[in-house]
Amino acid sequence: MLDLKGKAKWEAWNLKKGLSKEDAMSAYVSKAHELIEKYGL
Repeated sequence: MLDLKGKAKWEAWNLKKGLSKEDAMSAYVSKAHELIEKYGL
């Protein structure tokens, strides 16, 4: 596979397969809070 960026995106997305909508939203919000604390807003 020559598209390394695309492959990495697909693999990251594939790891989230089966995650409920609520769990995905919760993980997203947690990551956002983590980044805001680290870098500010």
